[in-house]
Amino acid sequence: MIDNAANNFMVEIMIDSIKATIIGRRKWGWFFPSLFVSLFNGFCVLPLLGLFLMSAAQKYLPGIIQIIVLILLLGLYLIVLYNKLLETLEYIFDKETIEINEQSIKIERSGFLGFRTRKVYFAGNIKGFTTSFSFSERFSFLNRLPFTSSSLGGFLIWHDRGMRPFYNFGKGVAQSDAQNLIDIVYRKYPQYRYVGT
Repeated sequence: MIDNAANNFMVEIMIDSIKATIIGRRKWGWFFPSLFVSLFNGFCVLPLLGLFLMSAAQKYLPGIIQIIVLILLLGLYLIVLYNKLLETLEYIFDKETIEINEQSIKIERSGFLGFRTRKVYFAGNIKGFTTSFSFSERFSFLNRLPFTSSSLGGFLIWHDRGMRPFYNFGKGVAQSDAQNLIDIVYRKYPQYRYVGT
């Protein structure tokens, strides 16, 4: 077991998996503004945009296609609202658990009032698991963007799914701790070694 109490980062190496736990702080100062922006966008901007698109659809499209457009817009609205809510809740998560085994990498975030999110990336879909520090050095402009640099985590999973080909996590992990975990993972599970995109 590797335990770094100063950084609140623990790694447990078991027979069939590696488990890392990151204990952070809730960021109420970021949560409330983000919640306000999410609510404003979700209940003011997006509905107005939807009304504008529906009025254009009524003007130019036949009835059955209007219904299809309405269903698609409603579905898109619910997906965007749900994703924004999850992004906002991440500010009040103070614990992140990463479990790595031969089949998958699981990331679970939990915090205030028992809220939790869980993501599972199966080994067959993972192109690589690496630290994000090497990428932030290569793309140094990311560090100058205030909202981006504050939310960058220590790790990246490159995968084949979705519009964004990577998932960033591990907020508050020091570069040396992140590299140590990556080295352990590469020794035990070489299939997760990042070889580039």
